[in-house]
Amino acid sequence: MKRLFILVLIVFSMLIFSGAAQAAGAPWTVWLYEPATGRMTQVDNVGGLPREVYLPADSGSTFSQHASVAPGGGLVAYVHSTASGTFMSIYDLNMNTTVFSYMLAPGSYHSLDLAASTSNWLAGGETFAFGYADGVAGWEIVVVDIITFSTFSLRSSDAAAVSAGIDSGFGFLVPVVQYNRNFEIKFTMVQAAAGGAASYQSYTWNTSDGSVSPNAPYLQIDTDTLPITGDMVMTLSDPSFPGSADAFTGFPVSNTLYAFDAVNFELTPVTSIPSIYQARFAQNGERVVVSNIVDDSSGGHTDLLVLERTGTLVGSIPGGTNFITSKMGTLNGFLYTAQSGGAGGSGGTTLYYVEMRLVGPPFTALSSWNSALGADARLVWVSDLNVASVGPFLPWGRITPSFSPTLAPPLPAAPTVAPSTGTLTIGGQAMVQTTAGDVLNLRSAPGRSFSRVGTIGNGTIVTVLEGPVAADGLTWWRIRLPTGVEGWVVDFVDGVQTLVPR
Repeated sequence: MKRLFILVLIVFSMLIFSGAAQAAGAPWTVWLYEPATGRMTQVDNVGGLPREVYLPADSGSTFSQHASVAPGGGLVAYVHSTASGTFMSIYDLNMNTTVFSYMLAPGSYHSLDLAASTSNWLAGGETFAFGYADGVAGWEIVVVDIITFSTFSLRSSDAAAVSAGIDSGFGFLVPVVQYNRNFEIKFTMVQAAAGGAASYQSYTWNTSDGSVSPNAPYLQIDTDTLPITGDMVMTLSDPSFPGSADAFTGFPVSNTLYAFDAVNFELTPVTSIPSIYQARFAQNGERVVVSNIVDDSSGGHTDLLVLERTGTLVGSIPGGTNFITSKMGTLNGFLYTAQSGGAGGSGGTTLYYVEMRLVGPPFTALSSWNSALGADARLVWVSDLNVASVGPFLPWGRITPSFSPTLAPPLPAAPTVAPSTGTLTIGGQAMVQTTAGDVLNLRSAPGRSFSRVGTIGNGTIVTVLEGPVAADGLTWWRIRLPTGVEGWVVDFVDGVQTLVPR
């Protein structure tokens, strides 16, 4: 009996240990998306390459900057465009077939060029929601029912949208869907041009009763929502705290981590750190990781900062010369992708994993996979995030301005930034400025209707070749990137100067 009791204890201990080990060292699988080619690559935690898929499109097509993968990982929504038409398609990654395709009006701007996540889908992948503007009639949010392959929509001309006071935008205001759950579609209205603003207006469309109402939390499109709680994080340029604008140009700089507490239904400033962007939940939502741009003698670099929900800094990962392009949390830490040699670097993409549950700070980034040379692969889905509630979450921190007696800062409004006093000159150089991780569109000719030939990140130095040319109410310049690629960009949009003379 004693031996049997000991044996039972050993087996029981092994079960407990194996369960704990599985929770602590749970494997992950990711999908990576390349907007230049439409290639989807599946990678697992041991560096294997289970699958590689080229999303179907006509020859010569351009692909959306973002792709949205359903929570289960089996469906992906993307946009592909040629001169003959623009389509939003949903592809079944398990069956290797296109299950739905929706044609957009010619010259449309769509939300998948601005932002996308698994939150575009219902939790079970039953519906997918996205927005677009057709350049003439206004904007529309389309919901695709995957079960019946039917659609329903909210248009800018609908009474509910008009009564909510949403501008039609003359066809250039795009609704970016950020949340699709519980008969609620939360969306943010964004100008389709480029450059971005410090904050935007957001709304909630109740698909059950058809109503539309203001929705304060989603002030930016670069957000991350935690499905198991409904909490959301983002970074904002908040003038209530130091470092909200560039000292030389007055350009807005994201300086505050904000969190939406779904339990208390409030938006809270958690901590203030100059030049932080792309906030993402990590370690199953127990922590947050942000990108931090640091100026140095080499022209600047980006580090990753790990924060507690309280706002306390617990660790950092040096970015070095790599250009960090995407991040996603896992059960035990987080993953991120980086291009070697900086933005647009020819060295390709490396996928890194950072373990945080079993390993305390200082944290180490471990290389898990390397792409082909020149490939720009971005994380769009991870398998093990939010698979379980590991433990009670710490309460969100709250800060108050260091130079103001007010108890809480007001929600930031989109500022109007005065143009630089410098002058753009042919043959001279200029620096690209964008807000909150946005990019500047590079087009084949001066005008919003012309095809996009690329995007330019914040801080890129370009050479001015031709201009100015007035089109669509904007001023355009032909520029050359350091890589030799040429195209047309705007110099000022949405209250932000996007091309600053040097």
